[in-house]
Amino acid sequence: MKIVFPVVFCLFVSVIHFDKLQHVQSIINRYMKKFLLNFNNPKRKEAIKQTIENAKKYKKMDYIICNNMIGGYMYLRSLLGPEGALYTFYDDPELIHTAMRKWFELADKTSEMMQKEIEFDEVFLAEDICYNGGLLISPDMIREFLFPYYTKLLDNIRSRQKKKFEIQIDTDGNCLQAIDVYTEIGMTYMSPFEVASGCDVVEIRKKYPNLLIRGGFDKRILAATIEDIDK
Repeated sequence: MKIVFPVVFCLFVSVIHFDKLQHVQSIINRYMKKFLLNFNNPKRKEAIKQTIENAKKYKKMDYIICNNMIGGYMYLRSLLGPEGALYTFYDDPELIHTAMRKWFELADKTSEMMQKEIEFDEVFLAEDICYNGGLLISPDMIREFLFPYYTKLLDNIRSRQKKKFEIQIDTDGNCLQAIDVYTEIGMTYMSPFEVASGCDVVEIRKKYPNLLIRGGFDKRILAATIEDIDK
């Protein structure tokens, strides 16, 4: 049995609240320093070294090696707050690009460090870009603010290894609108298809026969009894 082994979360995020958009840039600067978004940080390098050793060990046991990263939207939302991020897309788009350039820099450099010794079977982006009504931002905004950085990152990862890899996008909520959009960057795998948000994996499988699917059960059952879960 193959089990996904997460290589590393390339980004550490935490919600920062702010009152005025003009202060966001200084917040980002402090945030980047405080939470070790510098790939040259000795602690990060040591963590990556240990992660590589673990990945090598698990690969010998036929585990899947997955480069597990915080996606751009989750990063922005955690950095600016859920509401603040949405306002900033309109009020200060260049600030969004500034943050995403930093995201790319760290994600690409940490991936490169690992690829010197291992190859990925999968790249996983924890995105959470949907709610129960669909996408939180429009497809055009995704293409403008996220995809340029995703495309460059994925191209760089491909150029550093021979093995092909799956691209998984993980988003809570109703992800139906997101499937076609993320397929544009080569997504082959999606999760978790929340039943409570209207996702029906039977119908999705009919429409997307080649899409790898993970999830598709009602997670609310986890709050019930063991007997209910077993059913």
